[in-house]
Amino acid sequence: MRSRRELNLLYTSLPTLVLVITATALVLAAIAFRSVRTHLIEFAGESLALAASDIADKLDLVLYERYSDVQVFAKTLATHHHQTDELSQTLIEWQQVHSLYLWIGVTDAAGRVMAATEQQSLGHDYSQDAWFQAVRDRGEPYAEDAHVSEKAGGRLAVSFAAPIHGADKQFLGAVTARVGLPSLETILARTVRLFLTERRISGEVEWLLTASDGRVLADSTLGPQSQIHHVEPVLLPSAFLLTAAIQPGYVEEVHAKRRVPVLTGYARTEGYGRFRGFQWGVLVRLPRADVVAPIRKLLWQLGSAAVLVGGPMFAFLLWTSMQLRKEWKGAQDRENRLATTLASITDAVFVTDREGRISSLNRAAEALTEWPEQEAIGKPLAEVVALTQQAPSRRPVDNPVLRALREGVSVALPAEVSLLTRNKKARAVEGNSAPIRDLDGDFIGGLLVLRDVTARGLVERRRAAQYEVTRALAESSSLADAAPRILQAVCESLDWDEGALWRVDAAANRLRCVALWHKPSRSYPEFDKVTRETTFAPGIGLPGRVWSSGNPAWIPDVCQDDNFPRAPIAKREGLHAAFGFPIVTGGTVFGVLEFFSHEIRQPDPDLFELLRATGAQIGQFCQRKELEAKVRDRPQT
Repeated sequence: MRSRRELNLLYTSLPTLVLVITATALVLAAIAFRSVRTHLIEFAGESLALAASDIADKLDLVLYERYSDVQVFAKTLATHHHQTDELSQTLIEWQQVHSLYLWIGVTDAAGRVMAATEQQSLGHDYSQDAWFQAVRDRGEPYAEDAHVSEKAGGRLAVSFAAPIHGADKQFLGAVTARVGLPSLETILARTVRLFLTERRISGEVEWLLTASDGRVLADSTLGPQSQIHHVEPVLLPSAFLLTAAIQPGYVEEVHAKRRVPVLTGYARTEGYGRFRGFQWGVLVRLPRADVVAPIRKLLWQLGSAAVLVGGPMFAFLLWTSMQLRKEWKGAQDRENRLATTLASITDAVFVTDREGRISSLNRAAEALTEWPEQEAIGKPLAEVVALTQQAPSRRPVDNPVLRALREGVSVALPAEVSLLTRNKKARAVEGNSAPIRDLDGDFIGGLLVLRDVTARGLVERRRAAQYEVTRALAESSSLADAAPRILQAVCESLDWDEGALWRVDAAANRLRCVALWHKPSRSYPEFDKVTRETTFAPGIGLPGRVWSSGNPAWIPDVCQDDNFPRAPIAKREGLHAAFGFPIVTGGTVFGVLEFFSHEIRQPDPDLFELLRATGAQIGQFCQRKELEAKVRDRPQT
């Protein structure tokens, strides 16, 4: 038994010990919550910067298409520039096809409007306007930044113009068009909503579009066609950063009107191709309070629980003589707080012993690896966290925790690393590991923190596919020229092995394959031969199914599909998943694009929507080319 002196010393020091343990736990909890709050702010800021960058990219792409359109218009109109009646009708047809244009006009060599989408514009003299003098003197396209345009009904608009030259390079006149800012505001609003929904960020989001000189072109808080004013850099650091920033980013600042802290993501348009752009600024804001609201709520809950539980516990530890019970209770309390903190962190956290065996993991880690905690504990980290290089190599990556324990330093994962889940699903991850030391500085284990970035990579790949398809259409004179590049862009960006383009033969009421492309690392000679030689009636096979319904279709495994005539050959050559989507022009299916993979894949609704839009984009391209052909072939009078 303990002596009276020992017991007296033990009970005397007990309150101090309890106070020290409590203070230490509070400091650790404050550090942990501060770390989580910082992570939430960084994640939201990066998301806002990425949203601003995505908006800037889309604005560049839309403006580049309009810049290219006026050049196409000018070349098309050169052959019948003096036929004013036909010119006006042609301009009206173009305006109906390209709904973004508010007004299109054609001038003669003296700058007078000779044809336009509005009859009251005829005869107007633009010879003294800067855009006309620029295209006349320089002989090249001209783009004018946002300005109040009478042709746009006194609203903000962007102007594009291009010279019309005859066969002998003689200047015949110019074609000019106005694009209204409200149509671009719609793109901004839709992109912000879609992007933040994908990132699962909630709150009162605002966006702002500024010109290079600081004018506000669009403000979500003021509604469409808000009054033009200047951004004050002193009140908006993000606006000042736009003037010097090369890369998108984010900044914490105070809202100029509401005087509340906000996170602002910023990006700048850079132009596209030969179009230098207008250097517009894109700002996307989110109140800081909305970002940290979840962690504040959790902090209040834990604080209330600590007050209710800590007081009685302190009294119990102060007056009781059962030291083992007191020590066990304190250890359990600390462990529960740590588990709650880890559970609130959205990143996957793994803790190992010195041999690299898992001793604990949080809920995010369970969701990422698809390993339940009770089954993962005690297993080697490399068995649960199978890290490899991303496709196509899939080579294993060394265990980062063992390296951290061996070298005694933090170790970051290399770029482009995938984690294979328990069900063999590949997820792109990033993160780092570090050794855990005891109070004496000895290694007692390791820590690995991983973040799932699969969604971000998927968004980037799908955006790359959209850009490549748009570029192929912009740089091609016909669908036949663009088809190989479109097939290649979708296969390489979205990781499909083979693609085919089918055109509708209206006379035979059949679909015929007109283009094929497959990855250089893959080869399907027998399947390609049969695909080129086969035609499909409506409803037969994957192409016929898409043609008949007018909607995309997905087959997880063509080898198991009853309506896939090429199934035996696909099975022999290792093809499984397939999907197809229609090319629609004027409500009619013009053709079908289909793609194949050597893997079995389940339907992806987001990919359906992306490719439905891609099919409509290709259909608009075909419709525009048909319209241009009609204009060229129209007899001159």
